Amino acid sequence: SLRKFNPADGMSMPMASNVARRTLNVRVAMTQDWGQLQLISGIDSQKNEHTKRSGSLMSPYQNKARVGDMDFESYGAFGELSYVFNDQHKLVTGLGYVERVPDYWELFSTKYHQSTGTTFADLENEKTAQFDAGYQYEQGAFKSWASVYAGLIQDYILVAYTPTGSMGRLEAKSRNVDATIAGAEAGVAYQLTDQIQADISAMYAWGENTTDHTALPQIAPLEGRFNLRYVQEKYNLGLLWRV
Repeated sequence: SLRKFNPADGMSMPMASNVARRTLNVRVAMTQDWGQLQLISGIDSQKNEHTKRSGSLMSPYQNKARVGDMDFESYGAFGELSYVFNDQHKLVTGLGYVERVPDYWELFSTKYHQSTGTTFADLENEKTAQFDAGYQYEQGAFKSWASVYAGLIQDYILVAYTPTGSMGRLEAKSRNVDATIAGAEAGVAYQLTDQIQADISAMYAWGENTTDHTALPQIAPLEGRFNLRYVQEKYNLGLLWRV
């Protein structure tokens, strides 16, 4: 990715950095049935290998071998319990736990919020425990659903921009805080014809930084959606309106 060269940025010549990430996902699940009751439980993990190479016009990065600069993994466990009342009604509950290692950007592109620490040594893994519940109803061409979730996050990785850089420039700083999250969604859908389906839904998410007793950033506000889809075997068209 070669950026437009600007001598005012302090570079004597154009430079380029080329990065790549290889991801391996593994998931093992077990299903148990007891009449109308079903339990799906298991574990999953994700392994990431990050490499990079850099160069200039005189020494192109395409001619250089990639060098690994970071490996990181995440692990999780989950359980989903569902109960089918009949062909129209279904209740689903789920409980999950996941632990996330700080990603490449959080480690390399941010500074630890305290000058005496570093992101590599002091930024803790993010740990989330979450409960979900949902209800589905289907009768002919009509469908409806509703779901809720609530979760506790320990060591949530919070990134903030502060004017502490050179000449008062903004720089990204990261730290761990604890947080609580919750949300809900509900919607209805109707199959107008064999190819045309319409649905309308609303969703709300909430989050609190319980360490500082402030709102959690990057939480979507109340949102409504109207979706109209035309589906064929080889192609489909859709119209989505969000408010």
